Amino acid sequence: AIQTVRNGLSDFAVASTPAEVKKPLKAIPLLSFKEILVANAAYKDMFKEPVSLKKLVEYPFICLGKNTSTYDFYTRFFLEHGIAMTADTEAATIDQILPMVRQNLGIGFIPEPLAQEVIEQGIVIQVPLLEEPPVREICFVEDKSSPHSMVANVLKEMLFRAGEKE
Repeated sequence: AIQTVRNGLSDFAVASTPAEVKKPLKAIPLLSFKEILVANAAYKDMFKEPVSLKKLVEYPFICLGKNTSTYDFYTRFFLEHGIAMTADTEAATIDQILPMVRQNLGIGFIPEPLAQEVIEQGIVIQVPLLEEPPVREICFVEDKSSPHSMVANVLKEMLFRAGEKE
C-alpha cells in the first residue's frame, strides 16, 4: 500500500506500524492498538499462567505472510528475546487468523478488539505472556509533495474524524 503512494498510484494508504515511510511520504498515527495472543479454548488449562515466548515455539503458530509489516514486527519481537519465530501457517489477512485459531490450527496474535467477543463467549482464550508485544499504530500515509483529489481529501477528513472519536 505504501509503495502505491510512493509510485503516485494512490493518494494515500492506511497501514500498520512498523511501516517504512521515507520523505516525501509522511505517516500520521490514527489509532493505537494492542495485539494479544489467542488460542483455542481447548488450551485453557495449559495457559493459566503467563508463558514465555520460548515456550510458544512448541505450539503451531499462525501469522500473516512473510512480506507483511506484521510478519516483520513479530520476527523482530521474537529475535529481541533470543528466539527465531517460525510461522507454521501464514494467513493472507489479519481477519483469517481468528478462524484458524477457532479451528485449533494454532495460536496467533490479533488486535485485542477483534478477540474480545469470542474470548467472552469462551471460544478462544487470551494466552498470558511474560513478554508483551509493543503497542502498534494504524497510520495514514501520504505524499506531502503531491496534491490530493477532492474525493481523497474528503475521505482523509473522515478518517481523521473517526480517529478522534476513538
